[in-house]
Amino acid sequence: MKSLRTKLITTYMIVAVFSLLLVFLFVRIIMVQRMQTFLIEQEINVLREEVINYYTQADSWDEFSTYFYALHTPSELQGGGDEQAGMRQRIHGVVDQDYVALIPTLGFEAGEVISAELITLSEPVEVDGEIVAYIVPDTLFGLENEELLYLERTNNALAWAGLIGLIGALAMGIGLASVLVRPINELMRATEAMSQGNLEQRVVVRTDDELGQLAFTFNQMSAELAMADQQRRQLTADITHDLSAPLQVISGYVETMQDGSLPLTPERMGIISTEIEQIRRLVNDLGVLAETDANALSLQLHPLDPRGLLERITRFYTPLAEAQQVELHLDAPSDLPLIHVDEERMVQVLGNLLNNALRYTPAGGSILLFAQEVDEQLFIVVRDSGNGIAAENLPFIFDRFYRADPSREGNSGKMGLGLAISKALVEAQGGRILVESDGINQGTSFTIVFPAHN
Repeated sequence: MKSLRTKLITTYMIVAVFSLLLVFLFVRIIMVQRMQTFLIEQEINVLREEVINYYTQADSWDEFSTYFYALHTPSELQGGGDEQAGMRQRIHGVVDQDYVALIPTLGFEAGEVISAELITLSEPVEVDGEIVAYIVPDTLFGLENEELLYLERTNNALAWAGLIGLIGALAMGIGLASVLVRPINELMRATEAMSQGNLEQRVVVRTDDELGQLAFTFNQMSAELAMADQQRRQLTADITHDLSAPLQVISGYVETMQDGSLPLTPERMGIISTEIEQIRRLVNDLGVLAETDANALSLQLHPLDPRGLLERITRFYTPLAEAQQVELHLDAPSDLPLIHVDEERMVQVLGNLLNNALRYTPAGGSILLFAQEVDEQLFIVVRDSGNGIAAENLPFIFDRFYRADPSREGNSGKMGLGLAISKALVEAQGGRILVESDGINQGTSFTIVFPAHN
């Protein structure tokens, strides 16, 4: 199988050879034609001078043939004479103003009237502004040896120039093919490495053309694949961890109860039930994410009053906030426009955000539920005065199983899926969710944006 480099070089050579052949043939044909034209014009000019000189002196054509043959030997006119000299036969004709041949002219004898068609191709001879004769050229004549030698030398020069050009084209083809194939070879090596499991590969972006764009896109794809693979590994590890902890608790209690060393009590049954609920919640959360990934999430969209939604959430979470000594406030006008959403899914989203705010807001802090319309969009904000989020963690806050600080007490027993689910549910309903924080201990704001329906 021929390499791409060989194919490119072969293509350059074919194009170069074809172009050189065309140029060679074109120049050769043009040179022969131009030389013939030059010789014809030269002989016509000489003959014109002879005709003018004779007519100026004689003022008639009576003895022109005698004058003409006196100037030219029979060997010049018939192609005889010195054969080595290779003389051409002079066959240009001369006719007077009445189209009568003064000398043998292209098949007509002297004294015969030639055809008008030949006159249209002839060169007029003027004396004092009056046409007194016509010269009828004939292009069918041979070239002298010197002229043929000149053409041969010219052809040889063209052939050498073509050979040098061909060698130059080959050298340029090899260079250009190497330049073009180099980034492709780099991409091939990188893709081979990716096929062997080394997903994080980068190639040098050398140009701004299609190959450069291909290299840039490949680098993006490689980085995204490497990140996705890392997230998959982390996801597997997190799921294993979050499932193993409650299973160990449940298994420990069941084993000790089975051998009779630990009696079954309502308190211990409550602990087991709590751990089972934790497993069930994780499985449900994973199911929601799987449905959103497959665009198979069941949604019941209908117009909803956001003020009523926020009041419902506030009533439910006020006792939880008071138990943690956190103030929960609602700030939403009664004339807010409707939003087209699934109410129960939005309760789940806002519940996740409020649970997250309560988890990281210490006693004495506050949480604000805020809503307003701006430019035909409805903004719902959950803002807390809690621990805040470091700037380097903000881009990953909605990633699955992501915990900005896994060692925090507030993360105990939490799966790290709440914010990921909230983002997936909001986007599935045509909205978007944003997070802002000025840093550690500066609080956090989550903003949900939906199109308003007035």
